[in-house]
Amino acid sequence: MGENYYEVLGLSQGAGQDEIKKAYFRLVRQCSPEKDPERFREIREAYENLKEAGNKKAVLTMEAPDEPFAKTYPAGSVLMHS
Repeated sequence: MGENYYEVLGLSQGAGQDEIKKAYFRLVRQCSPEKDPERFREIREAYENLKEAGNKKAVLTMEAPDEPFAKTYPAGSVLMHS
């Protein structure tokens, strides 16, 4: 696919996940798979790729930051408070 995924959905570069989802559903109502299967395929591909990229970004930002004073415990250990 030669086009930018954001352009396919009619969005500006860097649009958020909510905007991507709204644009996708708006376009799917206009270009159903029965009416225009090729255009629907393009829209679906763009949405899936942008959604996947957003999910990866969310997972990366949820990782704990490297802290020099963070304690590590062996797997299966139980911590007890005194």
